[in-house]
Amino acid sequence: MKKIYLSITEIINENAPFFILYTLFLAIGASWLLIYDKGQCVLMINGIHNVVYDQIFIFFTEAGDGKYFAIVIVIAGVLSLRYLFFGLTAFLTSGIIVQLLKALIDTPRPKNFFDGAVELSLVPGIDVHSWNSMPSGHAASGFVIFLFFALLIKDKRWSALMFVFALLVGISRIYLVQHFFVDVYFGSVIGVISALFMYSLFFKHPRLKDSKFLNYSVFDKYFLKE
Repeated sequence: MKKIYLSITEIINENAPFFILYTLFLAIGASWLLIYDKGQCVLMINGIHNVVYDQIFIFFTEAGDGKYFAIVIVIAGVLSLRYLFFGLTAFLTSGIIVQLLKALIDTPRPKNFFDGAVELSLVPGIDVHSWNSMPSGHAASGFVIFLFFALLIKDKRWSALMFVFALLVGISRIYLVQHFFVDVYFGSVIGVISALFMYSLFFKHPRLKDSKFLNYSVFDKYFLKE
């Protein structure tokens, strides 16, 4: 257990730009959750609707969709099987946890929560769901996806941008009236923990970090062979 803790601490230190911003998000977010009613954030963000924001947040909510990450994982898998297994297991772990919690908690989404008491601005063409609000699956997958990139890129300054993209996926779910901030908050925690644990397993574990199988690269074998 101590080795896992030290490994994860090392990973966080190596990717400081992402995790400094994420820690700030957790602290500010926790304060928000303690002070404000869960519907207030939805009403605040919903009040800034315009056509440009509609397209921006549709884009980011799509970026948190697993089907696009599946393509990324396959491409990454060509470069290294380690990338493939890291991305796949992190995504599946977060997805399973999210679906179990959704089934157990089964809270109403903003549409049913407000139940016509306030007029919400809805984006045309977006199917607004009614139940299984907690936690946000898109927020979880968004943080898995962009932390995946943050952990693998060499120049860690770019990891700050990866955090911003992950956060925008979460905000998009509130903007589109699909989730409350609390759903996004805990969804992000699930995503980050899943990605951190799986990265620690596949890149830091003594038995796996030097695995020839995981180091196998289709690209190196078939495209760089002399």
